[in-house]
Amino acid sequence: MSSLSFYGSGYSVTSAIRHNTSLFLQKDGTNLLIDCNGICGQQLARQHIDLNSIKHIYLTHEHIDHIGALANLIHQMWVRTCLYCEKGNERTDRLNIYANKDTIKCVKAMFDSVYLFDQPGMFPILFHELKGDGGVIQIGDFNIDYFPVSHNDTPCLGLATQIDSKQLVYSADSSPIDNIYSRLKDGDILVHDCNRIDEPLSGGHTTWDQLRDMLPSLPDITLYLVHLPDTPSVQEEAFKAYLKANFGEKIFMGEDGLKVQIT
Repeated sequence: MSSLSFYGSGYSVTSAIRHNTSLFLQKDGTNLLIDCNGICGQQLARQHIDLNSIKHIYLTHEHIDHIGALANLIHQMWVRTCLYCEKGNERTDRLNIYANKDTIKCVKAMFDSVYLFDQPGMFPILFHELKGDGGVIQIGDFNIDYFPVSHNDTPCLGLATQIDSKQLVYSADSSPIDNIYSRLKDGDILVHDCNRIDEPLSGGHTTWDQLRDMLPSLPDITLYLVHLPDTPSVQEEAFKAYLKANFGEKIFMGEDGLKVQIT
């Protein structure tokens, strides 16, 4: 069974109920982590995911709320699968990190600053540079169509991938851009940046007003909102009720820890 998990659903500032947006995809024998917030290690533990099975991490862009916890997660992997592992059973499988050139530069500098590569017996880490103008790459069982989106001046890559009978499209951090919507067809799942639910514009991001206005022109999809702001609980509950009343089971606010089965 394939699945999409929301390891985080919030914007750059964490709240009591939302951490920075990070997604986790499972398909056949492949686990794919998309971006790395501060509690990815805990979310993996909650889902009883063996850290040895994490071999692929896709990073959308260089901003700290999307890469800042990566060194800590990899350190946890090393401690669990190498340092504290039974002799002879240490991890030797490489970890693959997929990102654009600017993001790889930032990540390598972060790793160097905490001497991550110098840990004894560290498993191999291989960086795969993604083209800024997009392309297609095979990541385990996932065929990933990655594409540039519009996040102010920061190079950022969304993605689309077929999961069983549905296509999953992820906007990453982006203002509205046709690269996201031109890929959609009836039945798809769209995970979309919604940096504001009560303001008309948000630079380098998309707001609920913008998404709502686009809905009539989009195919019949299921939409999950992520990169959500820290919103007072009363206002958030009212917004959820509004979505339910007007869109039924088609539009949802992402929630940390939510797991969606995809068939």
